[in-house]
Amino acid sequence: MLRVVAAFCLIAVTLASRCESPKHSATSYSTTDGFFHYQTAFIAEFTLTCANNVKNMPFYAVIGDTVRAVAISEETSKHQVSWTQEHEKSGAATYEIKIFDEDGIAAWRRDPSVKPLFTIEHYHSGLSRKPFFSSETIALLVTVFALYYAIRQKTELTA
Repeated sequence: MLRVVAAFCLIAVTLASRCESPKHSATSYSTTDGFFHYQTAFIAEFTLTCANNVKNMPFYAVIGDTVRAVAISEETSKHQVSWTQEHEKSGAATYEIKIFDEDGIAAWRRDPSVKPLFTIEHYHSGLSRKPFFSSETIALLVTVFALYYAIRQKTELTA
């Protein structure tokens, strides 16, 4: 009898920790400056509500073939996943961030065709490798040098 009660309790806990009918809204960001950064940083932040009001449940993100834990902010109740990647691998592309709960990630590890709770798509526009000096700075330096040269020539002619 004790085994039956323990089995029912285990099933109840398992079912209660599943996110039913997830609704989400997401924002994402990635660095595009290739001059000052050694790697490209990606951040995806989302809010999530489940129909069964599950709280403090761990979520996981799959980016490519890599599983990453999703962090949650206690103040804002927002979830966040972030990662970095070498510039050479961070071309302009759309990255799919698949979000799973514990049961989903366990199933995904057995079979990668398992459908996630939801997917966040982040478009990364690629890197911009701007020169160290802007064209405005160079134009200003040329103007200052020309003005200095003109004033110097004028003082030599009048002296």
